[in-house]
Amino acid sequence: AGPRVFAPRKAGAKRDAQMVKRHSAALTSATEKLLSSRVGHLELLKGTRRELEKQRKEK
Repeated sequence: AGPRVFAPRKAGAKRDAQMVKRHSAALTSATEKLLSSRVGHLELLKGTRRELEKQRKEK
């Protein structure tokens, strides 16, 4: 099973692919923030594992 998407060969296309890869995570989190603020519950934005453990200890 090879790669599903062929890697770009031209320099400009390589740069574009890198930028898309870097910024896709930020785009996902921004979309999640927007949707969760409208719906009223958070899934990705609960915090890190350490923050959650700290909150549990305080309670």
